[in-house]
Amino acid sequence: MQSFGPEDYLLFPSVLPAKRLRLFIGYTLKALREAIASGKRYDIVELWGAPGWLSILLLRFLKRQDLLVVSRSNGLEPHYRQISSSISNPSRVRRIAGMLESRLDEVGFRCASGLTVVSSFDEAFARKCGYKDSNKLLSIENPLPDQWLNRACDNKPKTPVIGFVGSWIPRKGSELVIEIINLVYQDRPDIKWIIAGIGPEGKKQIADHTAIDTGDVYESVGKKKLEELYSRMSLLLCLS
Repeated sequence: MQSFGPEDYLLFPSVLPAKRLRLFIGYTLKALREAIASGKRYDIVELWGAPGWLSILLLRFLKRQDLLVVSRSNGLEPHYRQISSSISNPSRVRRIAGMLESRLDEVGFRCASGLTVVSSFDEAFARKCGYKDSNKLLSIENPLPDQWLNRACDNKPKTPVIGFVGSWIPRKGSELVIEIINLVYQDRPDIKWIIAGIGPEGKKQIADHTAIDTGDVYESVGKKKLEELYSRMSLLLCLS
């Protein structure tokens, strides 16, 4: 099994403009190169996210019929746009652009051999839109163990505690954590911070660019420790 991320297919990474377009073109070229031109034999090609629509379309028409080309979504983009438009009142241009993007995204969902989504919420939307028959649509529910659900919120520390848990991934905005910390620190230096799972680079960035106590900044933690850390938080930051 092999997996690839944006760092493997972003065209001209040192160039600033048109990053989204360069990612889309690089994504498509990488998928075609691996599945067709590399000489490797793949039984399943799983393409993540809506940008895979052109790759899916081309692979289904250019590759052997026994290759399973699966579309995987952690959040169906057309579903997101529908909800977002209902609450944000976008401009006419943005609304038309969103409709066009959704139609292109749906090409991939419909042409793929199968579609995998997260949660019954997106599964119901995919069924309603007719993206896939039941035997070609898989829903993965939130994998949180039962002990994480319906927890009592009875922890009220005298000093507020803000937490962040997640990988330190610059392209997903990890640096925002530093900006948030520094902004909050200007007004409330007394606030405590718990930051976990950010790896050695993230911990170094926090230590170098903020003035907070790093006693509760962790490169990684086990499940039991993580449960204890969450129980101490007053507020949890979620960036992605």
